[in-house]
Amino acid sequence: MGNTIYRSYKYKGEINQDSIMAKCAEIEDIEREMDKCEEELRLVHLSAQKALGSLKALAKPAVIAICECGAEVTRGLKFCSECSKKVDSPEAIQK
Repeated sequence: MGNTIYRSYKYKGEINQDSIMAKCAEIEDIEREMDKCEEELRLVHLSAQKALGSLKALAKPAVIAICECGAEVTRGLKFCSECSKKVDSPEAIQK
């Protein structure tokens, strides 16, 4: 818009108020469209966060036992993540 005003002044020696009003209306339309897009983006972001939370819950390893220290032992672990006790045998852990 600044460029339009400057060119009008530089080349015509005057500032055309109708041209300025038209540019302001265009800018308002663009701002409204941006607001709509930002709201859509916010909703997509919330939806993605919710979906990611569901995926994380599904991907959480299954707890197969509780170590003597009280920590959960998940499938595939060979050592307790809290006390480092080896948990490769069923006798080493309590369910």
